[in-house]
Amino acid sequence: MKLNSNQKLILSKLQNDLEVVACPFDFLCGEGLEAEDYLTIIQELIDKGVIRRIAAVVDHRKLGFVVNVLFAGKVPRGRIAESGKALARFGIVSHCYQRKALKDWPYNLFAMMHGRSMGEIQHVVSKFVEAEGIDSFELLPTAAELKKQPVKHRFLT
Repeated sequence: MKLNSNQKLILSKLQNDLEVVACPFDFLCGEGLEAEDYLTIIQELIDKGVIRRIAAVVDHRKLGFVVNVLFAGKVPRGRIAESGKALARFGIVSHCYQRKALKDWPYNLFAMMHGRSMGEIQHVVSKFVEAEGIDSFELLPTAAELKKQPVKHRFLT
């Protein structure tokens, strides 16, 4: 799909951080565009499948969530979907997914957990493994965040 200059402008601006203000999309106005114009352009891009969603990314560290742990558990194959849904319901879980177990790594259910303390995470894990009857799991704390930057596209004119 070929984008026109207004579409490129809107997409470029949408990649930037939003300010916490009453009208967060007002930064799109200007250069001949009013609020109604940019909303129409965004809707067109959604309808064409160029934009799938507009989402906020919260800096969890600024909110006090400073402990990050990857939970890896061994769940019987017939219970993986049910157990995964139960695990995903905990508020500290941001990602929960199934992976194929390997010969030397028997874990097939994974969840990224974010907490204010290791104790908070351990409490949730204890509740989960007891409720689901899981006796084999690992908690892998994050050692360092190596990359967390959104992809930004540059539109050639």
